[in-house]
Amino acid sequence: MECCKKLLKLQSYLQNRHKGLFFNYLQSNDYFVCAQWKFPTYKIRSLIMTESRIQLFATQFPCHELYSLLIGLIIVVCRIVVITLISIYHNATDLTHTASPSHRIRAESDSGRRESTVFDRCHVNNVRLVNHREYMTEVLTAVAHILEERQWCNLKIPEFQMDVDQNILNWDVSGTVSFQNGFTVSIQRLEILESSLNQIWSWNNVDGTGTVEVRGTLRMHDLTVGFDVVADFGEIFRSSATYRHPLITFAFSIFRNTQTLATSVTVVGTQPRSLNKLQFLPTNNATDVINALYDSNITFTGITSWSEVFQPIALDVVTNRISFPVICYNCPIT
Repeated sequence: MECCKKLLKLQSYLQNRHKGLFFNYLQSNDYFVCAQWKFPTYKIRSLIMTESRIQLFATQFPCHELYSLLIGLIIVVCRIVVITLISIYHNATDLTHTASPSHRIRAESDSGRRESTVFDRCHVNNVRLVNHREYMTEVLTAVAHILEERQWCNLKIPEFQMDVDQNILNWDVSGTVSFQNGFTVSIQRLEILESSLNQIWSWNNVDGTGTVEVRGTLRMHDLTVGFDVVADFGEIFRSSATYRHPLITFAFSIFRNTQTLATSVTVVGTQPRSLNKLQFLPTNNATDVINALYDSNITFTGITSWSEVFQPIALDVVTNRISFPVICYNCPIT
């Protein structure tokens, strides 16, 4: 009891001298230990009291540490407030866009049609077609098979003429050369350009619809075309000729409206310039002149017009034979 009286006297003394002191103690057999306290300027390490003595161990608490703790506390509170406000704002924004009925499209799958919700493009990342490379490869392969079934020789080149007015080795050569019955003799190799297999998304701000374009390029290596050649230089010369184009490319683009599901196809042909020569059979002085003056670009219009043959075939393939890829939102890029 004497020990308890001493402890209470010490508590009363300290509380009167230092406002805000919080004193909590635990009782043991013959001594008391201070277990919890709050003290403005001192940090009490321990307090031991016996019948004969009281031991109080404390260290002074510097003022600048108090200021540091106060500033740290203010910063923590500010961060919590900012994070809470940002969270509330994002939740409200998400609810607004989710509730918007104008962002719905129809997506077609193998089993039929299904509806998918599309959010505003500024809040949806990685809108992709699933396996678009495999899809475009399958389409181009199907187009090539159909062309092969119809036979490559049916890829024609319209008749064209070349005017000649030259003096060669004291021979005045003047007249026209007609290239008739042009057709495809052979194609050594067909190739689908891997780097051309891409998908491109666009948004129409006017009508609020999205469009996806799937691209792929079909390349024809060592394409040989043949002609019947008739030269009228005052005297008629007849011969047959072939010309080998090292490379001809056709770029296919499939467009799909993500809201109406309307699908269209475009095909654009390209004929790089070649320095190859015509191969005549038989040959004569007239064929030598023609070969010297022949410009390979003269067949550009005829060959690139094959895109008008390829386009309806490709449209039939993507409309009736091969299903369009599934649209995926916030999916990894493939």
